[in-house]
Amino acid sequence: GFRPSMQAPGTHTPALLQEVLKAMVAPDPSSVYVDATFGRGGHTRGILGALSPQGTLHAFDMDPDAIKVGRELEASDSRFLVHHSPFGEMHAVLKPRNITPAAVFFDLGISSPQFDEAHRGFRPEADGPLDLRFDQTAGVPAWQLLQQVERGELIRILSEYGETTDAVAARRIADAICLARTVAQHGHTRRPGSGRARAAWAA
Repeated sequence: GFRPSMQAPGTHTPALLQEVLKAMVAPDPSSVYVDATFGRGGHTRGILGALSPQGTLHAFDMDPDAIKVGRELEASDSRFLVHHSPFGEMHAVLKPRNITPAAVFFDLGISSPQFDEAHRGFRPEADGPLDLRFDQTAGVPAWQLLQQVERGELIRILSEYGETTDAVAARRIADAICLARTVAQHGHTRRPGSGRARAAWAA
């Protein structure tokens, strides 16, 4: 097992909440606002608490678990609406509703509950499947991708989206993954000096 470092499992403490409310909501509590990353609704509840009865709040999230919490909040507060969409689609979602928010709040990154859930794969020390999806209803989990992705495509992914811009490092990481995959699937691997393996290592 593992233990969260700062708070109880499944909970989330919104960062700098009072500062956010003072800077964003206090100037006009009756306006329209957006929480672009709902999470578990910590900032959202704070914003709703600071809004007037005329104020409204929209939220966005990709995580189905977050959307479930958002739907419950919708049912209890008519000023709030949550959208199961990435915040990159905010304009497309809000424009048909003729909504121009007074301010948009972004709290970027993985939320504490996502770290706490071992099946999400975000916490390195937790024993669980390597999923790494914010929206588990779309795409494939990372473990499945790693079982089938071609070496060249894996190098591209690591170079463009990984935490390294070093092309050599990306190739070495990809080679290590491909080697481990071959061993896991077949129980053996080719010698670096033979056939395709030699060409791959030379690259």
